[in-house]
Amino acid sequence: MPRDTHHPLILLKTLLSIGLLTACTRTNLSDFAIAYTRKQGDKNIDIFLMTADGTAHKRLTTNPAEDWNPVWSPDGKRLIFTSNRHDNTDLYLINVDGSGLTRLTTHHAEDTNPVWSPDGKYIAFDSMRHSTQEHPYNLEIYMLKLDGLKLQRLTEHQGEDRDPVWSPNGQHILFTRDTNGNSDIYRMTLNTRELKQLTRDPGDDWNAHWSPDSTRLVFTSGRNKMVDLYTINVDGSDLQRLTQDPETDNGARWAPTGNRIAFTSDRYGTWDLYTILPNGKARTRVTDDDALEISFDWLPDGTQVLYESRDGIFRANIDGSDVKRLTHHKDDGSPVWRPLYSE
Repeated sequence: MPRDTHHPLILLKTLLSIGLLTACTRTNLSDFAIAYTRKQGDKNIDIFLMTADGTAHKRLTTNPAEDWNPVWSPDGKRLIFTSNRHDNTDLYLINVDGSGLTRLTTHHAEDTNPVWSPDGKYIAFDSMRHSTQEHPYNLEIYMLKLDGLKLQRLTEHQGEDRDPVWSPNGQHILFTRDTNGNSDIYRMTLNTRELKQLTRDPGDDWNAHWSPDSTRLVFTSGRNKMVDLYTINVDGSDLQRLTQDPETDNGARWAPTGNRIAFTSDRYGTWDLYTILPNGKARTRVTDDDALEISFDWLPDGTQVLYESRDGIFRANIDGSDVKRLTHHKDDGSPVWRPLYSE
């Protein structure tokens, strides 16, 4: 019998075997794949893949432990994820066809929040591996070269350095530093290891994200006794307040095209997804229900968002139209997508 290459599961496997390429501006949803997590039981979470129209699903990990936080490589051929499969929180690497599973870290401390370098040669993550009895919550930023698994410690600070974010141009890493109970945003220039404090306020600043051109960042701040969003230049100048609401605005991420910023807010009593212009104007509510929308990702061309909700994973246009449910499992989450191929 001839092979049916148009069957969704065969199509997914075939396209994934081609490899996923960055710098893609495609808008056809058949050109994208989505990685997400599914809770299988009380202590089991696995990583799945699906086509962007939700028609084909592939289970990528099958361990009885918990695998979470999938992160696509820049070329789309691999995923890094976090797992406690050896009774310890470590980082793992896997090819999109399920082969090549590699344990990247083996320290008894927790290694979390991995991010790829834009060239795909390194990952950065935070770890408590240098905690001591005197400083039991000493969290630092590390960089791992994947070729040879050479590890470098980037920060040395008695406190918490967490949530690294690599700049799109590959030159810097942002992270949040907690000192004496106060959190601020820092930037490290990688070729010199120069460290610059970008925010200085008694209120906490955290959850920073780069603009696509690496010139500005958006972050959450508790200054002014409110939790709102702000933008700032990469050198710490030109601080601008993006939102001003009595409720909490958080989790902001710039669109890959740079034209809008998406974030979550509970301003109407439930967590919903919104987008806004970088100048703080034209705020648009994307979701409007009593579910909990927190985890989301942008389509690379900035036209749609992918998000986790109470009843599964959905996608929608940035004005809230054309909502499509992609999964029907209430314990699906952490969706991230990537282009499948480029001409």
